[in-house]
Amino acid sequence: MKMEKIIISLMALMMTTISSHAGGKMVEPAPSEIISVYKIPLYIGIGLLTTKLTRDCPCAGATILEDTTYGVMLRAGWNINDYIGVEARYFKSNMKKDFSEVEHYGIYLKPQYRISPDINIYALVGYGKTTVDYICGAKSSILSESGLSYGGGIEYDITDSWNVWADAQHIFEDEGAFNTNINIGTIGIGYKF
Repeated sequence: MKMEKIIISLMALMMTTISSHAGGKMVEPAPSEIISVYKIPLYIGIGLLTTKLTRDCPCAGATILEDTTYGVMLRAGWNINDYIGVEARYFKSNMKKDFSEVEHYGIYLKPQYRISPDINIYALVGYGKTTVDYICGAKSSILSESGLSYGGGIEYDITDSWNVWADAQHIFEDEGAFNTNINIGTIGIGYKF
């Protein structure tokens, strides 16, 4: 659809140029035609998140430890077309921690579908690196792994340039000695260029 607009805009521009050289009246292209040629489908966003971490920790005398922390997420993406995009994410959750800090960055494919003019639903499937800095009893340790991350969410367009979003994501699972799992929930605001 955007490619058709670009082609139509370029054809209109060529026709006005040909017309002016042939002695015809010069017609300026409409602003909307110019914008459709130069509009870039990029976006950025910032959000607040909550991180839920669970892990086995026999050294502290407990079967399972849980920690809920809070932080800030940054995201940037490119909508390749109406149905697929690519998004990069980074966050660090270190507020109100009990025993863990989580840092994550990743790159995701973003299949999406607009269910109304203002509402877009999407999935996230990609690859990320997660680092957990935590204390188990008297011991401090760092766990860092890369792997599959996935999730989904919804976006609501406030205007043509601004939107809000909410989503959930599974970012980490380690079935090693401590069986660590991390899930997040995010709400945020974004700007579309």
